[in-house]
Amino acid sequence: MSNLIARAQGRAALSKIRGPLEFTGPSATDDTPGAAVSVVAGRESMTGTRVAEIHGDTWRWLTASRGGSEPARQELLDQAGLLFDAAPAVLAPRRDGSQMVVALHLDTAEIPLRPALIEALSEQPRRGHEEIRGFALLRGLPLVEDEATLTLAGQPIFFDGDTALQVPAPDSPTPAQVYSDAAYLSIEHQFFFHAHHPAHQVRLDLASGTAEGMRAHVLGVFHHDAFTWGWADPRLATAARAPSRALLAFGQRHGVLPLVRPRIPLAQATRWDIAVIAKPILGAWTHAVAGLAPGITALVLLDAPHLRLPALRQEVARDVTAQPLPDFADVQRALRAYATARGEA
Repeated sequence: MSNLIARAQGRAALSKIRGPLEFTGPSATDDTPGAAVSVVAGRESMTGTRVAEIHGDTWRWLTASRGGSEPARQELLDQAGLLFDAAPAVLAPRRDGSQMVVALHLDTAEIPLRPALIEALSEQPRRGHEEIRGFALLRGLPLVEDEATLTLAGQPIFFDGDTALQVPAPDSPTPAQVYSDAAYLSIEHQFFFHAHHPAHQVRLDLASGTAEGMRAHVLGVFHHDAFTWGWADPRLATAARAPSRALLAFGQRHGVLPLVRPRIPLAQATRWDIAVIAKPILGAWTHAVAGLAPGITALVLLDAPHLRLPALRQEVARDVTAQPLPDFADVQRALRAYATARGEA
């Protein structure tokens, strides 16, 4: 059964194996479909199933459900294990240069569920309901479905409409809570910034990590209908990608899938106003955009002494808190957080 969650668990089980794998199985000329393979790694023994043979650039399927030949490529290795309950597939080289493709049947009972959910659902968040239901059926796990939450074997998964949003730890804040806590303080910083810097764009120097004399943290890049996080964008230099790695770490720790996924749709980046969510994580409260090339725009957080807010005036507080928040925000929580941040609580 093809299931991304099961595949993630299989990968985790494979990563725990110590030592090289030694294979005993059919010869390259044996065309038996789904032939059994014995595998040894150190003192550990396991079983596998031969899925295919690779000779030169040709991949030849050898299973009961799939046959024929086609050009060898990486995605076929990814597909191979999915034929056997999403088992990890590995290559077993032979002395003659050919390779046997083996689906390993590993014990995943001790593999934690939550990391596998984060890995799988960040890959295909819009297939979240399908993947979770399929995995529950595959493993015989209890599943409870509510309006915006699926709970699999006690682990909640939060959804935003049809899209998986978060696989939280017990103490994790939700994206809506992070946004609400930051919302009004972010708005005041933007008011203050635009009063002194009317242009909506800044000139970014990626080499120095600055923008017009201000320290600039690159969050990521808008291009066409998607937003790519800085940590995942190979077009950026290593130094420019570094600040956004804190967002990846936060996303992994708290299971926030849009922060873990390398590229997210523009609509999702806009709906959740990702700059606002990033601000308390990185400790910088002013955001701007900077053109990098035609059609490519960087989103940055700025930090400089002159961006520090002055003492709060009541008319500013009224203007800030009069701004509408998105439907997922908790306005009362946002007001309390703003009052605390500005010393008014």
